[in-house]
Formats: sequence, C-alpha cells, structure tokens
Amino acid sequence: MKDKVLETLNDFLGRLCAHKDFTAEDFRLTADYNESLALGQKENELLGPYNMPSISKSLTATLYIRWLDKKISNVNLNYAGIMDFEKEIAGWREKSFIDEWAPAVWREETFDNNDALKYKMYDPEIAGVVEGNAQFLFDAIKLIDSKLKPVSKLITVNAFASINRRFIFLGPSASNPVYDFKFSSAGIAFELDNQYSDSFIKRRMFTFADISALIDKAIKYYPAFSVQLDKKELLSRPAVKNIVLTPSVCESFVNKYILSNLYAKPVVEKQARFSLSDFTSQEKHFRDDISIKFEPDFDEYEINNIPLTYEGVQCAPVYFVKNGRLQTPILDLKYSKKAEMPPTAYLSHDTFQSSEYKIKIETGEYECVNNILEDMSEGFIIFDVLGMHTQDHTGGDFSISAPHAMVIHEGKPAGMVKLSISGNFFEILNHHNTKLLNWYGEGDSMALKCLCS
Repeated sequence: MKDKVLETLNDFLGRLCAHKDFTAEDFRLTADYNESLALGQKENELLGPYNMPSISKSLTATLYIRWLDKKISNVNLNYAGIMDFEKEIAGWREKSFIDEWAPAVWREETFDNNDALKYKMYDPEIAGVVEGNAQFLFDAIKLIDSKLKPVSKLITVNAFASINRRFIFLGPSASNPVYDFKFSSAGIAFELDNQYSDSFIKRRMFTFADISALIDKAIKYYPAFSVQLDKKELLSRPAVKNIVLTPSVCESFVNKYILSNLYAKPVVEKQARFSLSDFTSQEKHFRDDISIKFEPDFDEYEINNIPLTYEGVQCAPVYFVKNGRLQTPILDLKYSKKAEMPPTAYLSHDTFQSSEYKIKIETGEYECVNNILEDMSEGFIIFDVLGMHTQDHTGGDFSISAPHAMVIHEGKPAGMVKLSISGNFFEILNHHNTKLLNWYGEGDSMALKCLCS
C-alpha cells in the first residue's frame, strides 16, 4: 500500500473539481485500496486448477454527489473509472435524481483520524502474508488435511489474508482525506465431504491453536455424520425437541428475524415487526435479560472493529435493544433524517466486510456448549437449514427442513437424521428455558439451545 494510491486519488479529485461539468454543492468520496492473497485445497488437491494461489489488488470507490440543483448521484468507481472519469461524468449527471430525504454530507465533529487509528483492526503479520510470505497458509491447510483425513474422504480448504486502506474525502475543498486508515482480515474455512463445514475469521492472523480448535470439533462430531438413524423411531417420542443451533444456523435466524426488523428502512416504511413509535416509546419486545448491541472490541481483532461507516459516521457503541426494550433502529443517514433520530453504526456486509455476527446479543453469562451437550439426555444439534428465505420475518413463524441434524444421546453424538423444525423465533428467544451459548469460546460466535417442535 504505497502512497501512490493517495496520489492517484488526490489527482483524481483535483481534476474532478476543476471539470466544467462537475457542478457539485458537496460530495463524499469513500475509496478502498485492497491487496489480498488466497489459496486452497479442493477435494484433497492442494493448488489444483480450481484453487491456484490468487493475488489481487484493487481500487474501488463510492462517490456521493449533491449537485447545485439539489439532485443526487451515487456513483460506483473502479480504477478505470477513476483514471478516465471524463467519459462517465455526463452519465452521472444524466442519472441524478431528486430525493427530498437525501442526507447532507456528514462531518464528524468530535472524532478524527487519530481516534480512528485507536481501533484494533490492522495486523502487520497479515500484511507480511499478503506481501508474499504465504508459507503459514500452506502449513495451515496441510495441518487440516492431515488431521481430518481419518474422518473424511474429501477435504476442501480455503485460506486468505487481506489488507485494506480506506480513504474518506469530504467536500470540494478536500485536498487530502479526512480519514485514512488501514484494516486487515484473515480467515480459513474447510468442508468435509460437502457435508460439514467450519471457519475462523478475524482482523488478526489466525494461529495453529485457532485451527486446532476447529479440528477438534470436527473430530468429535463429524464421524457421527456417517451414522444414519431411524427417524421414525426417534420421533415416536415426544414431538417437542431439545435442539442446539450451531453458529451458522443461529446467524441465519438472527439475520432473518432480528436484523431485518431492526434496519431502519423496513421500520420506517412499515415493513418490519417493530414500528418507529415502538422505538421512540421503548416498547418491550424481548426478555428482560436480553440486550442487542453493536460494540467494537478494543482488546481483540474482531471483524467488526472498524471506526466509520461508508458514510463517514462514527461506529460508536450503541444498543438497539436494552434489557428487552427497543432503543433505536439501525439508522443510515437517509433514514436517520426520516426517523428524526441520530444515525448509528450501520451494520452491513458492505460496510464491515463482515462474516458471522454483526451484532452482539447480551444475556448475562454465555454458557459453554460443551456443558449443555454433556447434560443433554436427548436432543439434536442443527448444522444447517433449508427454506429460511421463504419465511416471514415479521411474524417469526418458521417451518424449515434440517438436512443435517445430529442426534445427541446421553451427552454424546449418536448419528444423523433429517428433520423438519417449526416454531416461532420470537417466542423461542423470549422463553425462559432458551439459552445463548458460546460455541467453543470463539469470540462472538453464538449458539442457541431451545425447545422446538
């Protein structure tokens, strides 16, 4: 990441502001320069034709323009568009539009680039890998392959390391970025026989200890995937089941039923379970001990550690639900204006390059999933679900299939069945017997133990 990128952007802005057709009242340019390295093993073949090492560099940007005539443009730019924008500027103007709710360009008054740099989000070790020292990625893939060969026939592994430099320029007089910071991410994921998968991603380089925890889980649970049990015999017993949702399944439920009802657009447009008045009056919709929040983790390299949204709003800690009561929707600038409420950290994969949880759910102490399973005389671990996209996010009802449900008998994996599970997620989440679990101590990864039909 050399200063050549900054020179390129400064040159672009100089030419842009001097262009006769750029009659802008104000604008924001958010630019990302990314370098990444990825490699993998597909079905036992390391560095085969479908998973050759990949090194990429890219410069992309979003340009938000408020023209003098009050029209708005949102422009996505790549390197070619930045270097040769004169060919495209007429199209920007032609496609501009009137939006009475279009926000002004946001300028933080009490937060500056020095504050941004305090976030624990850039690991120099990842930078070293991206620059070509990729031996650790090879070793990590080989470790997974060697340890999991005894329990699987086909192993697919992918590993990556990435560094990003983000620049945010504000307004026609911005000769240099108001914000200029770097963040990193690295991850590894594997799949066994196209059935069982697991992954690890943070803003720091993963370690052999991180990988070993994934391997130990796979060795414990995956052998049961080859044991198919008689569903009729199992389900001749009471229909209400003790189930544990793994983090990926729990995330599907959280995204479907919680996040989709907290985002400002559906809330303001009356397409969510909760209305704007529910938030302003802080209506109670969850258990007293449940709080839902965004909060950077300054002690760890968590994937959500990033200081600003793409609109330049500080990602300050915020409760969306506190002690069961609604506090604020997740508000970008436009819907902040509509709702007449302050903007918040706007959590989306575009903003945070995030996988897994974009929010944290507090409920006192998280319990360890190992302890719960060891005490379970009979139940199921749900490893994946099908049909979530067809469910109604506002009501909370669901009826979906679980093609890989592991039977737990007397605290131990006993085999696999295909199940259908149904219920109401809001009722389940609020039930006093529902427990939020820490899935093997992996940061914010969360599992859910509950009763389900």
